[in-house]
This record gives sequence, structure tokens and C-alpha cells, in this order.
Amino acid sequence: MTIKTGDKGFLTKRCGTWKRVTPATAKPKKTTAAPKPSKTRPRRTRAPTVDTRYSTCAEANRDNLGPYREGVDPEHGWYQDRDGDGIVCEPA
Repeated sequence: MTIKTGDKGFLTKRCGTWKRVTPATAKPKKTTAAPKPSKTRPRRTRAPTVDTRYSTCAEANRDNLGPYREGVDPEHGWYQDRDGDGIVCEPA
């Protein structure tokens, strides 16, 4: 098989005739099989829940919420950690 390079693609000889093949008309060969569909359903994950935001820890404690730990609970950043132990809204 002889390949001649040209400015608009390359020529290839197939079935005794020359055919111009350009990247737009060239079809890549499949090298792998199509993935088989899975019989199991994908797991649905739920978004993490966050407690209601209150003005003070006293209000949060009144509704039985808290304590919140630093680095664990996103609610920790909402309230002041006055004693610096990494826990806010500790029950009194």
C-alpha cells in the first residue's frame, strides 16, 4: 500500500482506487469493547445535613442542638469558642 501525503489529507489505495482520507472523514478503529451496563443501581448519597442557625448558643441548646466540635461540625464556625477548647454550644 502506497501513501502519498498531500496538503488536504493523505491518499490511500483501497480496492484498486485511490481515496482521499481527511481527519474529518477518517474513522478510528475500535480497540476496546463497549462497557457492559451494570446490573446494580448506583448508590445515591445524601448531602450532609446542617442544623438550623441560631443567634446564640443558648437558643441552639434550648432546641437540644450542639455541642459542635472544631473540624468536625460546620456549625462550629457560627458561634464563639470562648474557652478555646474547640467545642462550642456546650450544654450548661
